[in-house]
Amino acid sequence: MKWTEVDLHGDDVVVEHKSDPTVKDDGSATAKQMRLTNPELFRTQRNSYKQWHLRLETNDADRVTRAWQYIYSNGCVGKKSPF
Repeated sequence: MKWTEVDLHGDDVVVEHKSDPTVKDDGSATAKQMRLTNPELFRTQRNSYKQWHLRLETNDADRVTRAWQYIYSNGCVGKKSPF
Protein backbone atom coordinates (compact mmCIF):
# COMPACT_ATOMS: atom_id res chain seq x y z
CA MET A 1 0.00 0.00 0.00
CA LYS A 2 1.15 3.51 -0.71
CA TRP A 3 0.70 6.48 1.56
CA THR A 4 0.79 10.25 1.70
CA GLU A 5 2.70 12.08 4.40
CA VAL A 6 1.90 15.60 5.55
CA ASP A 7 3.69 17.70 8.16
CA LEU A 8 1.40 20.12 9.96
CA HIS A 9 2.87 23.21 11.63
CA GLY A 10 1.01 26.07 13.23
CA ASP A 11 1.18 29.02 15.58
CA ASP A 12 -1.77 27.44 17.36
CA VAL A 13 -2.87 23.84 17.96
CA VAL A 14 -2.99 21.71 14.79
CA VAL A 15 -3.88 18.39 16.48
CA GLU A 16 -5.51 17.52 19.76
CA HIS A 17 -5.69 13.97 21.08
CA LYS A 18 -8.12 12.95 23.79
CA SER A 19 -7.91 9.70 25.71
CA ASP A 20 -10.21 8.16 28.28
CA PRO A 21 -9.10 7.91 31.89
CA THR A 22 -6.52 5.22 32.60
CA VAL A 23 -8.53 3.89 35.55
CA LYS A 24 -12.31 3.63 35.89
CA ASP A 25 -13.82 4.34 39.28
CA ASP A 26 -15.74 1.23 40.31
CA GLY A 27 -16.47 2.60 43.80
CA SER A 28 -14.12 0.14 45.49
CA ALA A 29 -11.84 1.05 48.37
CA THR A 30 -8.86 0.57 46.07
CA ALA A 31 -10.28 3.03 43.54
CA LYS A 32 -11.00 5.57 46.29
CA GLN A 33 -7.44 5.31 47.59
CA MET A 34 -6.04 5.61 44.06
CA ARG A 35 -8.17 8.69 43.44
CA LEU A 36 -6.69 10.31 46.56
CA THR A 37 -3.10 9.59 45.59
CA ASN A 38 -3.33 9.83 41.76
CA PRO A 39 -6.44 11.80 40.73
CA GLU A 40 -5.06 12.36 37.20
CA LEU A 41 -5.55 8.63 36.46
CA PHE A 42 -9.32 9.23 36.60
CA ARG A 43 -9.36 12.27 34.29
CA THR A 44 -9.70 12.45 30.53
CA GLN A 45 -6.29 13.30 29.11
CA ARG A 46 -5.88 15.93 26.36
CA ASN A 47 -2.67 16.53 24.50
CA SER A 48 -2.35 19.42 22.05
CA TYR A 49 0.37 19.80 19.45
CA LYS A 50 1.51 22.69 17.27
CA GLN A 51 3.37 20.27 15.02
CA TRP A 52 2.28 16.87 13.77
CA HIS A 53 3.41 14.32 11.20
CA LEU A 54 0.38 12.79 9.52
CA ARG A 55 0.63 9.57 7.51
CA LEU A 56 -2.42 8.75 5.41
CA GLU A 57 -2.31 5.13 4.32
CA THR A 58 -3.97 5.47 0.95
CA ASN A 59 -2.90 5.80 -2.65
CA ASP A 60 -6.15 7.57 -3.60
CA ALA A 61 -4.87 11.11 -4.30
CA ASP A 62 -8.36 12.33 -5.24
CA ARG A 63 -9.72 11.29 -1.85
CA VAL A 64 -6.88 13.08 -0.04
CA THR A 65 -7.51 16.21 -2.12
CA ARG A 66 -11.25 16.12 -1.33
CA ALA A 67 -10.48 15.70 2.38
CA TRP A 68 -8.22 18.79 2.43
CA GLN A 69 -10.81 20.78 0.47
CA TYR A 70 -13.40 19.83 3.09
CA ILE A 71 -11.07 20.81 5.94
CA TYR A 72 -10.35 24.22 4.40
CA SER A 73 -14.00 24.87 3.54
CA ASN A 74 -14.96 24.26 7.20
CA GLY A 75 -12.79 26.82 8.93
CA CYS A 76 -9.17 25.73 8.63
CA VAL A 77 -6.98 28.62 7.53
CA GLY A 78 -3.68 27.90 5.85
CA LYS A 79 -0.60 30.04 5.73
CA LYS A 80 2.67 29.85 3.87
CA SER A 81 5.13 27.44 5.42
CA PRO A 82 8.52 28.80 6.50
CA PHE A 83 10.06 25.51 5.39
